Amino acid sequence: EAFLLEPQSTNLITQSETFSDATWLKTRTTVNSNNIISPNGVLNADKISETNDTGFHAVSKTETVANGVAYTFSAFIKKGSSIFIQILFGTNNVNGNPYVNFNINEGIFQNNGVTSVNIENYGNDWYRCSATITTATTSFSTYISPIQSISDGRVSTFTGNVNNNFYIWGAMLEQGNISSYIPTSGSAVTRNQETCINATPE
Repeated sequence: EAFLLEPQSTNLITQSETFSDATWLKTRTTVNSNNIISPNGVLNADKISETNDTGFHAVSKTETVANGVAYTFSAFIKKGSSIFIQILFGTNNVNGNPYVNFNINEGIFQNNGVTSVNIENYGNDWYRCSATITTATTSFSTYISPIQSISDGRVSTFTGNVNNNFYIWGAMLEQGNISSYIPTSGSAVTRNQETCINATPE
């Protein structure tokens, strides 16, 4: 047996579960709060729906980061009538403007220049999607956007449909590689490094 000890990490996303909060920008999308059971077994995951408008559709969050440092964004996402999701960043927030497209029906992705990408199955059709990049700014925006195919380009634009939707919960932006989820509600939260003292192997 072995212990899995977590490193210190801070979730910079100040509202990790409340996508209806005003700090989350809605671009041609609407949020229906507490619409479905989240991976923690509580009715607190939100439904994101497109509007009927033509253009780019997304929810996004802007936080302060250090310039030139690796960060990982992650979120738990579940398919609705939409199964393709793009994670991208503000223009010139990352050199080269990389992005990644996820198929959250099959649990696969198409990486378009992101340093490291992962999609992990959490059961009940929930996937934790993550992307690691190196920042090129201190004011950093992350977008979660419904798209129409896994091969769509960055900032995909189309005429939306109010019946197109997906589910989201547990957003996290942390320095370094992905770690276990840290919930927040109004401010960044730091989890201290876990330690093991006087452990005797059998």
